[in-house]
Amino acid sequence: MEAADRLGLKVVVVDGIYPYGRRQTDLVTEEHPKQPHTRKGRVRLRFGEMVLDRGRWPRARSLIVRLPDYYGPSANEASYLGSTLQAIAAGKPAFFIGTMQVPREYVYLPDAASMIVEIALRDASYGQEWNIPGGGVIAGKELVRIARAASGKRKPVFALGSISLSILGLFIPVMKEVVEMLYLTKEPLKLSTHKYTQEIGPIAATPFEEGIASTIQQLKK
Repeated sequence: MEAADRLGLKVVVVDGIYPYGRRQTDLVTEEHPKQPHTRKGRVRLRFGEMVLDRGRWPRARSLIVRLPDYYGPSANEASYLGSTLQAIAAGKPAFFIGTMQVPREYVYLPDAASMIVEIALRDASYGQEWNIPGGGVIAGKELVRIARAASGKRKPVFALGSISLSILGLFIPVMKEVVEMLYLTKEPLKLSTHKYTQEIGPIAATPFEEGIASTIQQLKK
């Protein structure tokens, strides 16, 4: 931010939904109260406040986009679904973080990229926060069904709860962070599309059947 301010640059920050804390409305708008109850959420909230501080950065112009859980061929192993879909594509047993029964919102990364670019190209977007909604909600069991069908393999997929993740955290440090975020798998947030559709236009929303199958095929290559 110091460099961006000295050069008078625009900054686009891609972040998650953790600063919102537990949902207080059915659809979470950009005006939803930010009351994080987790360490990660509080850190991200302070980070966002710093980025948008015009008093501190008078020459830089910043915006923040917030994504729900995401998937796509470029999702890495630290993401909720990255390692799951990689394992399914490879025909190996896989882990799924959280319950597989509760429908959750996911955004396909190529859709997210498209929407982020549309926001970033408009000067009026800066100084604001923007939700990047997914194409809908889907339960883990249905997501896994689509992924298995696309891979042609049916290896087992194990759901991981807090105890399993805590044990895994002894060997994979990033999993320790996931434990406190498990509330999102039981009480998921659904982002409102209102601001984007009003200010930008229709959201990009690839159907899950198409996006998951495409992801699996690209990972297999």
